[in-house]
Amino acid sequence: MRGRRIRSFNDCNDPVLLNVNDLVLFLIYTKNVSNEIFITTADKTVQIAVLENKKLVELHQERPGGHFSVGDLYLAKIKRLKTDLNGAFLDVGYERDAFLHYTDLGPYARTIIKFFHTLRDEKRIPDLSTFEFEPEIDVKGSISDVLHKEVLLPVQIDKEPIGNKGPRLTLNYSLAGRFLVLVPFNNTLSISKKIKEFSIRKKIKQSLSTLRPNNFGIIVRTAAADADINDLQRDLKDLLKRWNTFCEKLIEAPPISRVMNEMSRTLTLIRDLLNDNYDAIVVDSKEYFDEIREYVRRISPEQEGIVKFYRGQEKLFDYAGIYKQIQASFGKQVDLTSGGYLIIEHTEAMHVIDVNSGKTQLKADTTLAENAFAMNMEAAAEIVRQLRLRDLGGIIVIDFIDMHNPKHRSQVYEFMNESLKKSRAKCNVLPISKFGLMQITRQRVRPEVQIETENDYSKKLQANSFVAEIEEMVKYLLSNKTENQVTLHLNPVTAAYFTKGIFSIQRRWFFKYKKWLKIVKDDTLTLHEYAFYNQNGQKISFET
Repeated sequence: MRGRRIRSFNDCNDPVLLNVNDLVLFLIYTKNVSNEIFITTADKTVQIAVLENKKLVELHQERPGGHFSVGDLYLAKIKRLKTDLNGAFLDVGYERDAFLHYTDLGPYARTIIKFFHTLRDEKRIPDLSTFEFEPEIDVKGSISDVLHKEVLLPVQIDKEPIGNKGPRLTLNYSLAGRFLVLVPFNNTLSISKKIKEFSIRKKIKQSLSTLRPNNFGIIVRTAAADADINDLQRDLKDLLKRWNTFCEKLIEAPPISRVMNEMSRTLTLIRDLLNDNYDAIVVDSKEYFDEIREYVRRISPEQEGIVKFYRGQEKLFDYAGIYKQIQASFGKQVDLTSGGYLIIEHTEAMHVIDVNSGKTQLKADTTLAENAFAMNMEAAAEIVRQLRLRDLGGIIVIDFIDMHNPKHRSQVYEFMNESLKKSRAKCNVLPISKFGLMQITRQRVRPEVQIETENDYSKKLQANSFVAEIEEMVKYLLSNKTENQVTLHLNPVTAAYFTKGIFSIQRRWFFKYKKWLKIVKDDTLTLHEYAFYNQNGQKISFET
């Protein structure tokens, strides 16, 4: 393995030989991968796919006019205080009230409330750098000591609605830029722990100490390691401008309304991911192409050329092979290249991932223990990808194949721990227990990505009345002597279910009704839509 660049774990000819030093080399090499972002606006939804070495690692969806994104700022109304939860429920215009816990008020909650009332009463923006602060709230205090019912409060979305829960709110405002995060009502200057070099940390700290306005805290992001003073100054200026815009809008903002939204998820993702390793950002919408190119030109002019406009006739995700990867990656069962597979289950309280050896063959020159270790290492690499791809959060329990060698368990743990450190979501990993279980907690701020795969959909087709509904139409049309030739148009996934196998549904219909029904794959139809056409190409209507 030494002496050559490892592009992925699957490139290792003999994973069982992976020792601790090789593991470190593997983790270093996988940082320098080819990255691409593909953005499509098909099906009235913006979909963003992130690929590393042509492999799908992230999938995001953004619906036009979508509600509630992390970072959005709202003017909410306090509906009720819950002293037993030490929090309050606020109306932000969602079907379920949003929740604000006492710990999310921050130490300067009274100062924020005072600032807000001054702004609304005097119709002007107070100068925060000279604003007189109120005493900090008691760390062990009660929500009723600070907030009161029916009062308006400017809040920020900390977590999007998940399941049957409304949004989670905070008063610890933060405005994120490419290099910096601005934290009003604060005076701290903190630097990302991922910037480890002392000289870089010292340089950044010295530069920002003179630039930072009073009563504005700054968090330095990892991307700032390669930025110069002009980049930081420009980013800080943009963030201060956004804060003033928020304050201006607050003056006349109506209750229970979004005052200022975070950038679109597309631009936010580009802001957070873009670095020198990205080779292309491919977009199939001219409107989005212009917007993204302008944004990249502003934040990283030298990379403007990587933004490409796709003009092909084939759908972008089909052209790039992304759709096939989605179908292979989002099912309950995820296959591994060695012949093993993962089973990913979701319970009410957690996600459970089971590692299975499947059809994996034991190599002649390896022991059972070495083979189990190799399988677990391959599974660990895929699990890291799946956590990122599906954006799984909360508690994740992984049932690895039993490893009796403590060194093997340690290596799998080290690999998972180091790999998840690169995740933008906060993760905590516990060593593998004597029962072969690993526990992970992963930050969850959005609902997980759920995609209905071909296998999942086929099972649903067998269980519901969709097939019976179509067959009723088929029976009517094929028995009708006025229709000599009928064509059925279906989504490609649905069409595959009706035509697969020697004894397919299509063939059974032929023997049953003595007429052949042609089935056409139609990308314009959703999974649950269908259309019949006569011999003249005219759509057949069943409306009475």
